[in-house]
Amino acid sequence: IIETVCECRSNADEQVQRQVLYVLTTAVTSPFCEVHEGSLLAVLQACYHVHLMTKAANNKQAAREALSEMIHTVFQRMDDFDQRTREDAERIELELAAAGRELVPRTPEQDGIKADAGGIGADGTPNGTITPAESNDGHDDGGWVASSVVNAHFPEPEKERRHGGENM
Repeated sequence: IIETVCECRSNADEQVQRQVLYVLTTAVTSPFCEVHEGSLLAVLQACYHVHLMTKAANNKQAAREALSEMIHTVFQRMDDFDQRTREDAERIELELAAAGRELVPRTPEQDGIKADAGGIGADGTPNGTITPAESNDGHDDGGWVASSVVNAHFPEPEKERRHGGENM
């Protein structure tokens, strides 16, 4: 839908231009419709194009207002996302504390990852890049990335050692 509406931006009819601005503004600011990435960029370009190409002063002003409202909405959503992320992190820390665990940052070396600093390494890769310490036949399935992220945020507590004989 967004792509089709954006294609109408070059229409010289002032009424069509106003409708393009209205539909795009409604789509971007709607809490029920997510417009992001390439589609959001196309929407912003379409509004800017209407502003540049229209001869009607009211459409120029409408395009400016539409762009302003859309950008304000995008920034507000970014702030809301950051707030939710902080709240989630605090909740996770409280849950871990209640469970007797602590959120402890880990070094890449603790997760079996070597991180070099500056220059070119002996293996020809730029230092400063993180690579798996051990590779499976030279192929990495990305599992070490996921495990290092999980381990960095949720390290296992040291298991208590039981004293006494072995269980049979």
